[in-house]
Amino acid sequence: VGQACSTLVSKHMGEDRIDKAESSIKESIRLSEYIMGTMGMIFILFPEYILPIFTNDPEVIKIGVLILRLVGAIQFIDAIGFTLWFALSGAGDTFYPAVVESVLVWFFLIPFSYLTGIYFNAGYLGPWLVLSAHIFLFAVIMVWKVAQGDWKHIKV
Repeated sequence: VGQACSTLVSKHMGEDRIDKAESSIKESIRLSEYIMGTMGMIFILFPEYILPIFTNDPEVIKIGVLILRLVGAIQFIDAIGFTLWFALSGAGDTFYPAVVESVLVWFFLIPFSYLTGIYFNAGYLGPWLVLSAHIFLFAVIMVWKVAQGDWKHIKV
């Protein structure tokens, strides 16, 4: 869906139809929410049926249920951030999302995963919560950037 959004945004911008590019972004987010949201709900509601496909270790399944539910919940936010990354790329703004992701990974995700998982002894849960926060921050920044509207003035 993100790749299709990128294609549609660049097509409409090339035709100087910013209104169509904007509606393509909104529709892409809607479709992403349906797809990733459905998967997220499956992860939240049925983790004990999914995990045995990959392991029969009861301890791994016990730990995995909580994590799969967390991953399921964050799908709704990730759908927005990921789709908007593609939308900005289609608009010709590839630098900003790449810098944001790089900064978040190197200065947030990696150090705070270490701090929570090792230093604060939160075990496996700490880094997963940090990853969720990373996905949330990225989505918020992408929403802000798209809402700012400077991408509309890029010539494709």
